[in-house]
Amino acid sequence: MKSRPILAALAVLPSLLAGAFVALPAHAQVNAGLNQVGAATGLTAVDPRVIAARIINVALGTLGIIFLAIILYAGFLWMTAGGDSAKVEKAKAWMRNAVIGLVIIMLSWAIVTFVINALLNATGQGGGGVTGQGGGGLGGGLGGGGGNFFRVMGRSPEGAQTQADLVIRILFSDKIDPTQLVTLKVEPAVNGSWQVDPVEPRRALFKAANPCPGFPQKNSCFTYDTAYKVTVPDAFKSLSKETIHCGGLYPCVFNFTSGHTVDTQAPTVNIQSLYDGKSVSVNWAVEVRANATDDTGISGMSWFENDQLFTPDGTEAPASQTKDFTATRYWDTTGMALKSTHKITVKSTDLDDNEGSQSVNVIILAAHCFNDGGKPDADEKGVDCGGNDCLACPGSTCTKDADCSTGKCINGVCVEQPIITDVKPLAGKPGTYVSIWGDNFGDAGTVSFMGPPEVVAQAPQACVNMGAKTWSPHYALVQLPDTAATGPIRLVNTNSKLEDTTAQDNDLGPKFTFKVNNQDVPGVCSVKPDTGKPGDSATLIGTGFGSDKGAVGFGNTSITQNLSWLTDIIFPVPVMNPGLYPVWVKHANSLESNKVPYTVVNPQQLEAAPVITSIDPTSGPRGEYITIIGQRFGTEPNLVYFHDLATATDIPADTVFPSGCSKDWWRDTSIIVKVPDAASKIKNFVMPAAFKIFIMRKDSVRSLSPDADFPTSVVNLIFISRGQENI
Repeated sequence: MKSRPILAALAVLPSLLAGAFVALPAHAQVNAGLNQVGAATGLTAVDPRVIAARIINVALGTLGIIFLAIILYAGFLWMTAGGDSAKVEKAKAWMRNAVIGLVIIMLSWAIVTFVINALLNATGQGGGGVTGQGGGGLGGGLGGGGGNFFRVMGRSPEGAQTQADLVIRILFSDKIDPTQLVTLKVEPAVNGSWQVDPVEPRRALFKAANPCPGFPQKNSCFTYDTAYKVTVPDAFKSLSKETIHCGGLYPCVFNFTSGHTVDTQAPTVNIQSLYDGKSVSVNWAVEVRANATDDTGISGMSWFENDQLFTPDGTEAPASQTKDFTATRYWDTTGMALKSTHKITVKSTDLDDNEGSQSVNVIILAAHCFNDGGKPDADEKGVDCGGNDCLACPGSTCTKDADCSTGKCINGVCVEQPIITDVKPLAGKPGTYVSIWGDNFGDAGTVSFMGPPEVVAQAPQACVNMGAKTWSPHYALVQLPDTAATGPIRLVNTNSKLEDTTAQDNDLGPKFTFKVNNQDVPGVCSVKPDTGKPGDSATLIGTGFGSDKGAVGFGNTSITQNLSWLTDIIFPVPVMNPGLYPVWVKHANSLESNKVPYTVVNPQQLEAAPVITSIDPTSGPRGEYITIIGQRFGTEPNLVYFHDLATATDIPADTVFPSGCSKDWWRDTSIIVKVPDAASKIKNFVMPAAFKIFIMRKDSVRSLSPDADFPTSVVNLIFISRGQENI
């Protein structure tokens, strides 16, 4: 009799499993031009991968039903065996084989799911492991996460409002079929109409057509102090005839309550990462980060180039209603004319139809004007400045900001005026790593937390010890001092003696206040390597990552799958256009680290990095000739650097040779240089000193050590003792 409960459990289990298989949705699609092909051929607009997913789901459901039938048949044999041991054994055999078959089916399904997700992640089609503007997956059982399936991406208003002049906005992930608007519901019914946003074809708008009591100039009010419900029906379709995916993270129903005032104030928009006169590289993904604030709420933000909406996703809406919204889009400059000027505009609307905006003019230049190669290349007069392709160098005469490579003309002279464009994080306890992004920081400078009291910050010693880059013309990494207090941040360019602060009374860059608290924020020293192509693996090195897996932020994408989350974090580089992207850690407790730079390059243009295998000798005084041995140095001379471990300062090698020795010092497999005079380059230089050596090839690719330990360092240490040059 003990067998009867077992049989009952076995009978229930397959029915649940079958239901689970049948319930696997297949709503998502990866839209890779298939809609256009479908329109031309007359075939269905549904992605073939979605069709395949649906077929697999049906097959799994069918197999689940067969499994249930076998279990029921075996149970019948067992219960009617009447003590016949042969029939009992036959029943057991049927059950055993059915269970084995079920295990095989489930393992097959798991393997298929893993393989498809891995392939989609590797090819940039999503798989749920990359969310945000990355995305994609086959949804349900064969994908997951934030895919490219048709869904609601943003909605407003939500919750209790103070105003009655409201516009209902629903932002979808794909273009809307206008014939579907009649199916959208507002309850209780309101006099008004739905329309597709004339600027953003993925957004539906509902404007009420009722007068606003006490405000005769306004005729777009909902009934005062009334609760409303907005519903997107389950059958709602996109222009490509894809059915909406509702539920979970993508609700299709939201509620709000109107107020009894009228809003007339437009949002304030601030483009944080660009400014008038800034120059950017051709064939590059340029970050356009903007912030919008409003006294009632932000409904969305849109990005424009020369008054044309960015495509394919030029609009973003907050995930939940907020009065302060920051978002980023990347502007692709591929193929644009050199020295052409482009107007970049960001617009934001509030919960009514009040609109605020800001525009900046930026200049497209040749790529070599931004390679930071350490010395002039092409026809440059200075590093990344002068010549026909680039703009004027610091110190040159000018009449406007757009004349200067630095983007700043002051009193008729181009100057290295630092401009802070971003600070991350903006809160943390003493010891927190803080990254500062911007322009014109120079080769060296200082950062201080203004409090009061004002305290000068230093680069994190742990990062310095590992050779991490802590200062560049566009980036600084510092550690929050123990005595720092809440307040703005100051950065001073040592060369130009000019500064920028994030204080409210400064009109250069955006305004930031760093809040000193008790938050234990993760800190990142570097990403290794700091250059690569989509699909490569990279490693974040730092502290405080925690044992619970979080996510890796990459540009405006969030990576959640295929992560190795141990002391360091290994992640796949997502499919992105060539450009410079911030990378950071999103801790499982929702705290986010500082951001470090990573350069995505075109796979067709990427050459293997040079590798240094040995140096000889490994110690000596300044002026000592040393030979660097390795591979892929190139045949054109460029730069060799000595990286001082104590100060994290990069010093160019001495390449001034006697006339008889000035030829053939740079070859593809060997380079001869002299030890530089470090004491004249580094303040308070202490000897003996330890250095790492790296080379910068002509194409701006830096050398790797044989074990790829760090992209800007190599194997051996050079110990330099102060003394006379060799004769």
